[in-house]
Amino acid sequence: MKCDDVQRYLSAYIYGELNTEQVKKIHRHLSHCESCLLAEMQFRKTVRLMDQVKFDALPADFDEKLQKKLRRSRRKNFHRNQQTRRLILAIAATLILVLGLDFLVRGTFFSRSWTENLNDYRATASVFGSENQPDYPSQFSALKNIAD
Repeated sequence: MKCDDVQRYLSAYIYGELNTEQVKKIHRHLSHCESCLLAEMQFRKTVRLMDQVKFDALPADFDEKLQKKLRRSRRKNFHRNQQTRRLILAIAATLILVLGLDFLVRGTFFSRSWTENLNDYRATASVFGSENQPDYPSQFSALKNIAD
């Protein structure tokens, strides 16, 4: 038997859960492998210490109290999350209002000067060429007359 196998079956060996053939193989291995023997001794010592520890029984209503505390904790977290969401939505709404008002104010008070300045940069030719060229569409010349 290899060290890995002994380590895997050590708990079952100590608690007497193995058949006689497996116990003999582990005995043989422990007789010539010092590291596995030390591990077995340490495990037995741990088992003895755990047997000496006395665990108090849990109160009868332990589960109910624990469930109530967990529910309260979830509610608190839920309310914190709702408050955070409300704060984020309030900030987003404020930004939208500020940007919207800015757009309206700029559009109302500054729109005339901006469009008047565009008249200074009037192009002499359209994207299709000048109106004197034969490929210039007739409907665009009508639009140009309206713009003038």
